[in-house]
Amino acid sequence: MRDDNCRMRNSSGYSTHRSLGKRAIRNPQFAIRNARPGVVLVMTILALVLLVGLIFYVYNVGQQVNSRMTLQHSADSAAISGSTWMARSLNQVAMNNVGQSKMYATVLVLDSLPLATDMSLHEATAWQERLKQQLADGVPNSHGEGRMISAGLEALRSRMEHERDILSAMNDTLSTFPMESITYYAVPGNNNVPPTGQLWKAAQAMDEFSRATVASSGTLAQSNAIRWGKENGTNVQTAFLTPIVPRIPAKRGTFADFMYPIEGVENVYDPSHSPQFTLQDNGGAGGAIPDMAYPYRLGPWARLHRWRFPIPASSENSGTPGDGTPPITQVSGGDNIQIGPSIPPYSGGGGGSIGGGTVTQIGYTTYGPYKWELESVKGWASNDDGLPDTEFGKHMDDISHIKLHYMFPKGSGSRKIVKRIHNPEWHTDYNECLGLRADPKTHVTELVVFKIEIASSVPRGDARWLTPGTYRANVPRNPPQADDSTHLPYFVRYYGRMALAKWGQLESLPKISNHVWWHQYTYQTTNDPEIGITIHSMDHNGQPDWQTVYVASYYIWGGIDVGGDVDVRNPCNWPDGTELPAPTLLDTTSGDYDAVSLDPDAGFRREYFAYLGTAQAGQPQLQWGSRFGTGSPSGLVVATAQAKVFNRSSFDLWTQDWETDLMPVTNLDAWMSKMASGADQAIVTNGLLTPTQVTTVHDYLNKLDPEMVKQQTKH
Repeated sequence: MRDDNCRMRNSSGYSTHRSLGKRAIRNPQFAIRNARPGVVLVMTILALVLLVGLIFYVYNVGQQVNSRMTLQHSADSAAISGSTWMARSLNQVAMNNVGQSKMYATVLVLDSLPLATDMSLHEATAWQERLKQQLADGVPNSHGEGRMISAGLEALRSRMEHERDILSAMNDTLSTFPMESITYYAVPGNNNVPPTGQLWKAAQAMDEFSRATVASSGTLAQSNAIRWGKENGTNVQTAFLTPIVPRIPAKRGTFADFMYPIEGVENVYDPSHSPQFTLQDNGGAGGAIPDMAYPYRLGPWARLHRWRFPIPASSENSGTPGDGTPPITQVSGGDNIQIGPSIPPYSGGGGGSIGGGTVTQIGYTTYGPYKWELESVKGWASNDDGLPDTEFGKHMDDISHIKLHYMFPKGSGSRKIVKRIHNPEWHTDYNECLGLRADPKTHVTELVVFKIEIASSVPRGDARWLTPGTYRANVPRNPPQADDSTHLPYFVRYYGRMALAKWGQLESLPKISNHVWWHQYTYQTTNDPEIGITIHSMDHNGQPDWQTVYVASYYIWGGIDVGGDVDVRNPCNWPDGTELPAPTLLDTTSGDYDAVSLDPDAGFRREYFAYLGTAQAGQPQLQWGSRFGTGSPSGLVVATAQAKVFNRSSFDLWTQDWETDLMPVTNLDAWMSKMASGADQAIVTNGLLTPTQVTTVHDYLNKLDPEMVKQQTKH
């Protein structure tokens, strides 16, 4: 039905102008402008689809990059954890080798203590009693020197008493201490299978530990690599180390190899020679290793401990007296009878001494644990608070060296020959000593006298004798001074034939008191301000203006040693043919460090001290899966990492300084060959790794395009 406006109604009740359709037909642009809202909706939908696709793409790429990084972390962890285990194993072997050396050095030093202590106690007791008796008998005082002589002898007696008390306590302890249970290879009375001594048992345990470490290090390194490779990744199916069973190039030596670090020849550094390090006899100080090689295998004592003796090239004396002016000294000839250390110019003490100096060092020689332990004990003994006046240090030297020859005999069967050493027997009563000297059966081996000297710018008997500023003496000062502990009478000792000769010289001197002899001599100097002599000008002939120094020497009887010999016990009492503990050494027959080429990825170091870590995510598929589901159409992703083990200090199994670090993957073809040849060894991991897993990774890496291989290994 048509209305007046030509409007038509539809079934919905709405109307449409008929003229609109006519205008649209006549003007198409008008129709397009009015249809725009629908087109935008379509474009928006298409854009959303693209945006969603882009989001999924970015998410997938990020996920794959993250997965790849995580997988690379797994490969890095496998490489570094496996190689770290190998480095720790090398350090463990090195620690055990050094530990055994220290055990044997301790056997020598510790087992020497009882006899050395007993001998030294006898000495200190005899001398303390002698000094005590002399003070009770009195000292000469005809010229006012008695107070100084008494002060000197009392100070020396007090120190001897202190040393006697130390030695007495040591002797009481050692006499009841079961030393054999510590130092003897086979403890007497112990029916167990030797070794039964604690130090020997400890050394044997270290040897067994080293052997177990070498045997198990490869398997445990692989297990460690597998564990940490999987722990440091997500969905990691396989992680392992190549070589499949790493190996330490080691061999077990013999007990005799310990002679080098304990006693034997040592590597001596001298830059004037080539090579600078050479094997020389260093007097039994030890410190070498059996497979020493310059410059890369010198051992821990040279590299880590730095236990060294300098080798001086030359020295220049530069000492000065008290006021800094060098003195000129000459002896007045003829009347100088010396039977012991003396005030200048002989002893180097006092104001006229020559001291200090500069030393040019051209090299060094190192020493080992035996020398270190022995010198530590002797260093304590020589200290003023130790045992400086006894022969404790000498006794320790002599006894321990005999035991050292028991341990490393120089001739066939000599270890079983019991060696003897002189055991001192001191007599201090002068009349008794005279009787012993007259007995042809008595052998005097040592003479001791105590000597006090007074050096003065005025002679004995002068009115100024012993006035302040005119003299010095080797006795404590009044009032006391800080260094009085070093101002003591000389302790003069003579051995062998010299003992009787000096005794004869002593008796030729004037005897001024009971068991005290006196002698005076002179020398001349140009400068000694401590006793009142200052530097003078030259005389009219241009010669030095000499000043006379008067020295009064007082000799106090000490005693003589007429002892015999005593057996030195042997803690190295193993039967012939016994398999003793031994060190673990590098097996250089399989290769050695190249000292010319320092490339850590070549030769011996590449063969035994480089490791490839590998990590695999996903499982191989027969058909390609979703392109966005994994980082690889085949369903398998593999990452690699390479690590090296090295020793910056000394490339040996003695120096506990092995460490590890990551490095770029190199020569993948060689790794593939090693991986393929070792796949069957995966069974040693007890199921942690299978030969199939190794083969799968090998085949995947082996089939990669060379350019892809570069991307796989470039990180």
